[in-house]
Amino acid sequence: MIAPPSSVPCFYVLFLPVVSSCSADDVDFIYQGFQHAHLTLDGSASVLHGGALQLTNDSNCLVGHAFHGSPVRFLDGGGRPLSSFSTAFVLDIVTVGSGSGHGLAFVVAPSTVLPGAAPEVYLDVLGPTTYGNPDNHIFAVEFDTVLDLEMNDTNGNHVGVDVHSLISNVSEPVAYYTSDGDAGRNTKVVPVMLESAQPIQAWIDYNGGSGVLNVTVAPVSVADRPRRPLISTKLDLRPIFREEMYAGFSSATGKLASSHYIFAWSFRTNGLTQSINLRRLHGGR
Repeated sequence: MIAPPSSVPCFYVLFLPVVSSCSADDVDFIYQGFQHAHLTLDGSASVLHGGALQLTNDSNCLVGHAFHGSPVRFLDGGGRPLSSFSTAFVLDIVTVGSGSGHGLAFVVAPSTVLPGAAPEVYLDVLGPTTYGNPDNHIFAVEFDTVLDLEMNDTNGNHVGVDVHSLISNVSEPVAYYTSDGDAGRNTKVVPVMLESAQPIQAWIDYNGGSGVLNVTVAPVSVADRPRRPLISTKLDLRPIFREEMYAGFSSATGKLASSHYIFAWSFRTNGLTQSINLRRLHGGR
């Protein structure tokens, strides 16, 4: 169910990714463009000459994946908690005409191949024969541009946190918070349209010790990351994550279609991800 913005839990104020002692297994990378990125692509996904990662164009019934080419170690046998992770990326969804769909997702999966994944409302993350199955070990944050009652969507412009299913554990209409002063006075909720054809930055932070997941979005025209996340929720990813998982993106079109792009991406385990330099965005399409 989508909760009203005022119901976001207050514990978001306390969250920062846990910085642990440096480990050889920790991952830290940033792509300001994707010409030389270490990626595994399939379906319609491609890197354009201008440097943008295009997951789908505006043709019908396309699917596309782009995963970091090496797995990320989230668990080990040493009794440590699930690794924290922090990621940021710049997305852009461009629609021609009045119809549009279906969105994209940040995905963590056991493999770069997602068996049974389907287009349209499944965003090429899962499919009609696989969604809802805990054996998938799928975690995703969806940026969905279609209202689909089958997935319990309540609007056609939302961010959702998904585990094993495209029926989100929690979702919110896309927006960001502004406030005047450190005490968060005069808080305002500013709606954001995913299909604005304007770049939008997203941040996803998970604290492996506390099990708190934060998701924040804002147009790149907003200079500073909003202090308050759009979504802040408790989520135990230990039953979902295997020792090694792949992180990346998925997108799909259907009878409705949009072009889905990623312009930049940073990712880190056990620390705060590197900031994307918005002045150096490789936005060429």
